Amino acid sequence: MLADTGFLIAQEARRGRRGSREIPYLAMGKSWFLNTGDMTTEMLEAFTAEFTAAPYEERTMGRMAAMLTEDEVEEFRSRIDELFEEFRGRRRRPGATQWGLFIAMHPSDPHDL
Repeated sequence: MLADTGFLIAQEARRGRRGSREIPYLAMGKSWFLNTGDMTTEMLEAFTAEFTAAPYEERTMGRMAAMLTEDEVEEFRSRIDELFEEFRGRRRRPGATQWGLFIAMHPSDPHDL
């Protein structure tokens, strides 16, 4: 199913143990979104594991708070989605390496900052 949907691509078959036939698969780096309810803990744990495994010198992190109207919140989300789509559409090419990105947006109390 993952190969059929383009998340994996089958590589050339090879002979495995005891004459078995192995088909290795290559991940295509496709992004996905899944709405399964509140998966906050699992998503944060996955992000933390990937982020801390990356070389320190190559990690980038930022945080901001902004005063936004409801319309501005929607505009911000829409622009982030457009940027995601633009870069998500780029595929493997010479000199390109895969990078991960995690974004979370939520209302915050200005007294907490």
